[in-house]
Amino acid sequence: MDLAPRRFADTVVLRPAGRINHVSSDELKSSLEPFLASCATGRDQIVLDLSALEYISSAGLRVLMLARKQAKVQGGTLVVAGLASVVKEIFEISKFTVVFEVFPGVREALAGSLRRRSRPSRPAEPTPPMLVRFWGTRGSLPVALTTSDVQRKLVAALVQAAGRRLDTLDQARAFVERELDFPVSHTFGGSSSCVELETGGEDYVLCDLGSGARAFGNHVLASRGPSGHRFHVFMSHVHWDHIMGFPFFMPAYLPGNHVRIYGCHAELEEAFRRQNAAPSFPWTSRGWRPGSSSCTSSPVATTRLAACASGPSCSATPAIRTAIGSSRTARQWSTPPTPSTSWTTPR
Repeated sequence: MDLAPRRFADTVVLRPAGRINHVSSDELKSSLEPFLASCATGRDQIVLDLSALEYISSAGLRVLMLARKQAKVQGGTLVVAGLASVVKEIFEISKFTVVFEVFPGVREALAGSLRRRSRPSRPAEPTPPMLVRFWGTRGSLPVALTTSDVQRKLVAALVQAAGRRLDTLDQARAFVERELDFPVSHTFGGSSSCVELETGGEDYVLCDLGSGARAFGNHVLASRGPSGHRFHVFMSHVHWDHIMGFPFFMPAYLPGNHVRIYGCHAELEEAFRRQNAAPSFPWTSRGWRPGSSSCTSSPVATTRLAACASGPSCSATPAIRTAIGSSRTARQWSTPPTPSTSWTTPR
């Protein structure tokens, strides 16, 4: 991909054009690599002039995000400028305006570059880590290990343990935890989509409520007690594999907990209510109290969560089915003072 590079002192302006999708994103990545190699402390800065860009998909956004991350790690600067209307809307909806410093045009970006050079450098402040925990990743249907799966793991473990002295439970446990290969000692992918973002705050942040939500909810209750919890759930879409864990999400049934579900889908509330109703489930959703806040849907197949942490960020890229420019609602349900009447119990 020709990026038409132009140099202004220690700043390089790159101008990708046309459409960037899952095919051309690899070309963009390869074309950026030599420029990113010199985008570092005391060397070049990069301005991406996107005025000739007609469209960018989630794959292209990922390339840009990784490029910015590399530049930041190297002590360099990468900014964007001149967003055309469609690309600007994609950036705003995907919250990439939070990730990138955005300028109206190249002239303003170059002026910003001069201001950055004139400021004395300060040591970077440490940022808290973000932990991403996968409670479920499988699509369509959750699965459990079969007898043949378990047997294969046992055979592999016995072969790897050959010649070792494992006379006690402690010795065997240490071997499993420290020496046995991960695919043998662990399992993954059994539950459907549910991803936790641990940001250091008291509230819980989740992506989707697939069957993995059951194990997550039980973990919360066992480790932090039955009440006083706040959950923020961002829904990629409302196919059954992404919501099937909610009827078994125990914190939702206990007083003193608050669950807020965000989604850019007209049928968001209906999907959850129909699932928690006869003949599908014995517990009805009639007592839920919905509230609402505005949310705008995205044409991009990615949901970016600016996740409550100072510095780190995380992008989830599930399948999203929405239309550009349409406005939708996010719904909120809360537990009332008693579990029998409904949903947000006061602490």
